[in-house]
Parts: sequence; structure tokens; C-alpha cells
Amino acid sequence: MTGKTTGKYLSAVLVCLLGINFLAGCSEKKTVEYDMSGNTENIQTEGAYGKLKQFADASVWQETWTVKDAEEKEVTLSVDSKISVPGAEQMSVVEVEEPEFDADYKETIAKQIFGGNEVYYNDPAHLPKEAIEERKDVCQEMYDNYCENDEEGKAQLQQEILGYEEAWKTAGDAYIPVVSYDVDEYIGELEGISYELTFWESSGVAKVENVYKSKEISLLPKDIHQVCPEGLSGGGYVCYGVGEEEVSAKNQCKLSGEEALETAQNFLGALRLEYPVLRSCKPLLWGGEPDVYDTENGYVFTFDAGIDQISFALFGGQNVYSNYSKKKEQEKGRYDLNAVLTVMVTDRGVIGMSAENPIEIDGVLEGTGLLPVEEIEGIIKDQVAKHFEDFRFEYTSSQKITFNKMELIYFRIRDKEDAGKFSYIPAWRLSERYSSSFEIYNQVLINAIDGSVIDFYDEI
Repeated sequence: MTGKTTGKYLSAVLVCLLGINFLAGCSEKKTVEYDMSGNTENIQTEGAYGKLKQFADASVWQETWTVKDAEEKEVTLSVDSKISVPGAEQMSVVEVEEPEFDADYKETIAKQIFGGNEVYYNDPAHLPKEAIEERKDVCQEMYDNYCENDEEGKAQLQQEILGYEEAWKTAGDAYIPVVSYDVDEYIGELEGISYELTFWESSGVAKVENVYKSKEISLLPKDIHQVCPEGLSGGGYVCYGVGEEEVSAKNQCKLSGEEALETAQNFLGALRLEYPVLRSCKPLLWGGEPDVYDTENGYVFTFDAGIDQISFALFGGQNVYSNYSKKKEQEKGRYDLNAVLTVMVTDRGVIGMSAENPIEIDGVLEGTGLLPVEEIEGIIKDQVAKHFEDFRFEYTSSQKITFNKMELIYFRIRDKEDAGKFSYIPAWRLSERYSSSFEIYNQVLINAIDGSVIDFYDEI
């Protein structure tokens, strides 16, 4: 996909998208021209661009200045940070869209996973009597044993139980083959084992809290005993989880790490899901008692959406910001593009998958030119001084804001005319981070290509 452009959206929107500036009166915005060959020229600073090696001499930013708040009180801003950039030769503009979980999309995914095997409905309205009874029994057990102090949870479970009782009245004795992919739950066979394929989608809520619309595709074995290690397949309780440490020599899987990775990548390649960046490989742990994992057998691979081995989740994921208390009531939560995929692999091949917030890449503008970091620093100082209140900083009565992270990342910019389309662009993020937390505070986001300010609250 690298180097591809689709023209329509990329050419029509990039110039206005990347030149976005939410602060009124910012006449100092730089003018940037783009063409589809990937060349970028800044009219005011011609010749200043290069690859990321241009930041080889950028080591630290240490500076203190003062501004006035809305009450004309003086606020001190202090930066003491190393300057961090991704380990890549270039950065690009990546145009993506959120696929709709419509019937065509579900059918495509299901047929790619199950091949020519029959696919059946697995939602409550189509389940056979035996399966309905099994699900009802699970809900009843949870209601009786785990929800004593959770009235909301008990109410939801009670509603599910009543729904299963109603569905049982008209249920048949066998699973029903799919005619139209208009539900969210399916079941089919993969290598002779039954798997449940589920499409999950939340609508989010229009509140100030950090709540987003999100999506997930999951593939899980119907019966875990069919895929667990032989020593645990006697029919008793079996559980599995992801190890915190790296895969060790104790791993009982017959596949090597390289063979397991190839298996996972071949599986994903057939699905054509856009998660190209391998983030981690951890052991798949198995156990026979709750919360006790004592057998290392298999691998858990985590892949992220990204480009040039730069993860969008690690370099720009919007779910780690902490200034949500500053959101306004009308600023609704948007689609969560923390696009991460997990694949579990054992001797049997792929035995499970969870694809969070899948995206599709529509076009890539490679090797975009980036402003010098010194110029970005000047823009930050200037814009914070002129539009201090628009950044909605959180600070105490000491009237001081401290920044300790200056990072070049990818940040997601939404298409203001099409809610399902986005672009990941290179951006500088100045922020405050605590060593005991990954959370980001008091972020200042600057478009690394043209120096415009990114309105954090308008994008999340």
C-alpha cells in the first residue's frame, strides 16, 4: 500500500486538512503546497526539509517563559525535555477510513476465515434450544454468584435470561445456515474446530466523559477444550491468558517463534486487515484453575495499525490523554481509532483473534517534509502566549505549568465532512508526563508539516 494515493480524498482534502488552525486570528500560519509525487515545499522556508536525520542534532528543549491567563494573572511555563523522534527514515500522511460493519463486510470476513465451510447464525434469535440453555445457565450462574452488589449488572443479566427464555419457545434443534449476514454473531469450522465469530460495536455516548464509539471483531473457539494443551483437555475447567514476560525456552508449542509469526501473518494477510506493525510477542499461558497459569504453550502476537514500523497506537493513540475534564458538553466522544489486533497461535494454528477498531488505508503521501524543530518551538511559544485559554491547561494555584516531553508522533485528524474518514499526520506533542503513568497531561499539538495548531478537543 505504501506510495499509493486514491486522489479524490487525498488531493481534495490534504491542503485544507493539514493547514487546519483552530485559533482565531492566527495569521502567522505557514503556507504549504503538496503534490501527489510526495514532494513537499514550504514557500517561506524553502530547502529546510530532509528525512528524520534532520533532527539528529535536536537533543533537548529547556526554556521558561510567562503568559497572561483570562484574569490577567501571570502563568509560568517551563519546558525541560529531551526531543524524541521515531526510529524511521521518513514520516508520511496516511489516509484511512473506518469500515462499516454492514452485511457485505461481515460476509467478506466470515468467508475469508471459514473458507468454503458452512457458516451458521449464532445470535440468540437463531440459536438451537441446547445452545440457548447453555447461555442461559451461564447468565444465571453469574447472576447468582458474582453480581451481589451490582444492581445494574443484575438487571442486565435478568434481561438476558428473560430473552433466552423467550427465544427458546420458538427455537429449533440445530444451527441455521446463514442466508444474509445481518446479525453480529456467527459460527463456523476452521481446521475441524468450531469457532464463534462476533462483530461488536458501541455507539458511545454524548457526554463529557472519555467515551468513544468503538468496534471489534473477535474469533474464539466454541469449546476451549478442543484447542487447549493435551494435559488440560480432560473436560474440566480450563483458562488461558497472556504472559507478561517474553516467550521462553519452556514454551511447549511445537512451532518456533518464527513459524508462529508466519502463521499469524498469513492468517491476517488473507483477511486483509490493516495491522502491519508487530508490537510484541508474548507466551500464551494455560491453566486448570481460576487465575493460575502454569503451562506456556503458544504465542500471542500484538499488531498495530501504522506505517514504516511506526505504531499509531504507541505514537499518537488518543486514549492516553488526561485533560478530558476540560471537554465541553457539546464536544462528543468520537470513534476510537486505537487500532490493535491480537492473534493467538499454537500447534493447531490460529486459535483466536481480537481486532479492535479496524481501519482501511485509502492512501499514503510518503516522505512529507517537516519543519525544523526550532521553528516548532517558536510556534508553540507564540501560540500559547496569544491563545492561552484555548489550550485548557490544568494547573494549580501556583500558576506554573511544567512540560517534560517533546515528541514527534502521528496524530489522527478527522475529515470534517465525512465521519468515517481520518488522516494520520506527523505532529509535535509537548506535554507533561509522570514516570509512574503513561497518561499525557496539558498537551500542545502542532502539525509538523505546516506548523498549525491542532485542536485536541475537536479531534477526540
